[in-house]
Amino acid sequence: MLVMEDGPRRSGDPRNSEYVGMDADPSAMMDTAERDAAAMNRGRKFALCAIYSDEERMTRAETVFRERGYRLIMREPMFVHDGIPKPLAATTTIRLLNDPEELRRLAKQCRRRPMDPKDLSNLNPKIRAFIASDGDEILGWVKSIRCDDNTTWVSDLFVRPEYRRQGLGTQLMTAMLFDDRQRGYGRSVLLASHAGAALYPGLGYRQIGTLLLYPAGRKY
Repeated sequence: MLVMEDGPRRSGDPRNSEYVGMDADPSAMMDTAERDAAAMNRGRKFALCAIYSDEERMTRAETVFRERGYRLIMREPMFVHDGIPKPLAATTTIRLLNDPEELRRLAKQCRRRPMDPKDLSNLNPKIRAFIASDGDEILGWVKSIRCDDNTTWVSDLFVRPEYRRQGLGTQLMTAMLFDDRQRGYGRSVLLASHAGAALYPGLGYRQIGTLLLYPAGRKY
């Protein structure tokens, strides 16, 4: 089981923690998270991210979480791509974001905290963003986040509703995977929405499990 924590806020605690386990004992996950929260004695927030590789394990775990009073708020399939991507289709609309003004516009459209501008020129950036654009208008985007020397995490794939069903999502993902491999990454991991679960197998992803998310405090 892995424990991931946010950095401390300017005002200090509380910090958010995520306990992530693959086919982990659900009771052990809950016991560890609750013991850590009690030891901190500051009401630290946490979430349990339990990933299960088959339906039988997942069903048993859901029963245990429910019996302890935890309420499930998200169930999403997890996919991995560890092969060679299809050749990048010739296009002038998909490109790696490298302009500070586009970075500002992307952050505004995503309604997320902007990426660090230093990543635009970093040779080994933590986050890379790819955009589909028409002139100054951003039509869609996807981000690749470096997890380790071999693995990236897909974040925020989005195409504006009026431009969907035109292949932009596939083009964005293909461009991102191509760039991942050019940089030496061998594995790409993501969580899929209901719509994405139908898209990603066609791009070479395979499902390795299902993630269950249980935040502390959200109980029955």
